[in-house]
Amino acid sequence: MFQFSRIKQEMISILVFFIVLVIILIINMKYGLLTTSDSMNILLITALVIATFYYAGETAKISKNSRVQTEVMLEQTQASRKMAEEMMQQRYGHVLPILDIQEQDKSAKDMIRTGLIIGSGQIPEGLSCLLRNVGLGPALNVWTFIIVPIDRRRHQWDFGVLSVDDKTGVEWLSIEQHDSRSVLVAYYKDVYGRPFESSREFISYVGEGNYELGPLRIRELTEEEYVMSVSKRDSLLE
Repeated sequence: MFQFSRIKQEMISILVFFIVLVIILIINMKYGLLTTSDSMNILLITALVIATFYYAGETAKISKNSRVQTEVMLEQTQASRKMAEEMMQQRYGHVLPILDIQEQDKSAKDMIRTGLIIGSGQIPEGLSCLLRNVGLGPALNVWTFIIVPIDRRRHQWDFGVLSVDDKTGVEWLSIEQHDSRSVLVAYYKDVYGRPFESSREFISYVGEGNYELGPLRIRELTEEEYVMSVSKRDSLLE
């Protein structure tokens, strides 16, 4: 309604302008200042100029409206995408597995041996631990490195699937070097195929011959990081 009223006002203004122009031209013709041909040319040129400006203005308005509509559509698309991502994250969260690395009781012999190794400024090769799924969904393709008691060498170990609240048997988990940190680490995937890494830092106190495990850290890996961890695993096992 507002748009129609605006157009109507513009048309009335143009009509009034033409009426005034015609009156001026008639007066000039009456006193011989202009010929009929001159007056017609003036009217035609004026009409062309007004039409040009009018259509240029309308084109600019249409362009502006299109730009506004495009911006609105982009905002709506971004809002829809954000909503879809939030819904996806909620869906992921409902089946998120969390593997906890839990240290188990050690024998007196193991405690003395570990204390001597730490006291000498070294890091023990492993700790007696188990993996427990404390999350909301199953953990798939669970694997880590363990130390086999027979040869005390590092081996890759696949645990398969751990259901919610399920746990592995007690194993001698290998302590890995991640940059400057010593960590116990396990890898797994959720039901959507997203890879994760659970880790606890091994913090040693050389002067005391003692240690503690840091808090559990859960990190979603990129596909590239997961492939690199698998490649590293395979190269170390060759």
